[in-house]
Amino acid sequence: MAYNNPSSGIGFNIIRGTATINANSTSVVVNLPVNLPSYSVVITPISSILALWWVSNKTETSFTINIATAPTVDTSFDYVVIY
Repeated sequence: MAYNNPSSGIGFNIIRGTATINANSTSVVVNLPVNLPSYSVVITPISSILALWWVSNKTETSFTINIATAPTVDTSFDYVVIY
């Protein structure tokens, strides 16, 4: 879902969603609904996790959410893409 905030004077849009890293996996690829040559990503785990997490492999069409240790249960992250 994209939002435009013209009243801010900044002129940015966002895409937000939730992505899940499946149990026993260490990453999930998030595909963007539009091509973005430049953007920032903010991710937040929805539940408590005891491992490092980060974003990698940013391209114009996707990015990857990673976790250092494979969880034993599905682990979801909320994300916001700012462009």
